[in-house]
Formats: sequence, C-alpha cells, structure tokens
Amino acid sequence: RLAAQRRYDLVLLDLALPDLSGTNVAEGIRAAGGDGVDVPILAITGSGEPEDRQRALAAGMNDLLMKPLPIDELATAIERWTGIKPVGRQLANASGDALSPSLLEQLEQDVGPELFADLLQRFARELQSRCSRLSTAALDNDRHALERESHALKSAARSYGAGAVADVAAAIESYARDDRAAAAALLVQTLPELASAAQQSIERLLLQRAATTTTGDGDG
Repeated sequence: RLAAQRRYDLVLLDLALPDLSGTNVAEGIRAAGGDGVDVPILAITGSGEPEDRQRALAAGMNDLLMKPLPIDELATAIERWTGIKPVGRQLANASGDALSPSLLEQLEQDVGPELFADLLQRFARELQSRCSRLSTAALDNDRHALERESHALKSAARSYGAGAVADVAAAIESYARDDRAAAAALLVQTLPELASAAQQSIERLLLQRAATTTTGDGDG
C-alpha cells in the first residue's frame, strides 16, 4: 500500500517475514503499479538455500543479499541499484578523522598558520549555525530554505575537507530541489552528529597547532 502511495528509492525485504513473506510483499508491490513497478527491491535472507535467489527473482525482486550483511556491502548494493551514494560513509571509514588532512595541510600552506586557525574557527561556527538553520527549515517544511542552506553548507564543507558533511548536504540539496522536503528532513537529522565530529577534529587540530607553536617559542 505504501509503495503504491509514495515514491521510494529502494525497498529492502526479508524473505522470512512472520505473516506475509517478502516474496508476497514484492509481488504485491509489482502488481499495484505506479512507481512500485520500477522501484528496486532487494531481498535479504540468512538461510543461504540455493533456491532463495530464484524465488526472489521470480517474485520481481532485483537482487538477494545474505545475512549477516556488512554495512559496506549494503552501501554498495544501494549505490548499484539506485545510483545514490550512501551518505556519511567517509566518516565511518576515516578512523575518527572527519576532515581531509591533505586538503587542510595545503590550505595552511596557502594562507599561513595564523589565518588558517582563524578560518577553521569560522568554519566551526558556520557548521553550527547552518545545521541550526537547516533544522528550522526542516521543521517548517521549507524546501527553498533547505536547498539554500544545504548548498552553502556543502560548499563550505568541501572547502575544508569535511566529506561526510558535504555528502549529506548535497543529498539534502538534491531532495529539496526535487520537492522532497520530507526526505530532506530525514537527512537533516543526521547532520548534528557529523558536524560534531568535524568540529571535534577542528578542535584537535587547533590544539595540536597551538602546542607546536608554544613548543617552538620555548625552544627559541
């Protein structure tokens, strides 16, 4: 019923559902017509029986994923079937470093240590203010504000190597532009955690730079 009423990017169905099997649900989605005819449907199963894939494909599903399902494999499957790159993957794979060290190093060389520190502090403040404005826009269901603020945040985050924040902001901008404010609002909820990680990386970097400067002054 929901698949016939709304447009989804992807549907994940467990084959072994208690009352209505995943294959039954997939058949119902395909038969209902509308956007459900073309939506990618991925089956998930833990049984590993050879006939599971044949059963899933016969029901109109596009692929079968095996449990336990590593998050990277799920992300790869999502990107393969939708063309959408799951947001925030850089943060998960960056060992706690939410900023690009090479980009920041180049920026510091370009502008000098003093201005570099000032720019990082400004970016940290902008992160907080942009996230706050995006939250307000999401609550107000204001797609124009969502698109405007996410575009600005995307540009700023890319300039400072905050890849996870930039990816989420880009996705919010895309959803807002397509008049999908509800989908954009869901992504807005993920921003505070990503922004906080970026701010913590900024704080660590500034402390390291300050310690290096103090040590250098003492040696002199």
